[in-house]
Amino acid sequence: MVARDEVRKNGGLLDEQRVNRLRYLEGTPRGATRWIDTGWALLLAAEGVAAGDG
Repeated sequence: MVARDEVRKNGGLLDEQRVNRLRYLEGTPRGATRWIDTGWALLLAAEGVAAGDG
C-alpha cells in the first residue's frame, strides 16, 4: 500500500523493486520469505484495485 501511494504521489511503476526498497532494511537476504512473497502481494493488490477495493 505504501508503494502504491508513492506511485500516486511521485509517478513511476508499481513493481517489485519499488516495493522491496520500501519494505526492507538494507541487508535483508533475498532468500527471506518476504522477498519471495512480494510478487504475490503485487498481484493481490492489483486484483483488489480491479475489484474496486483500492
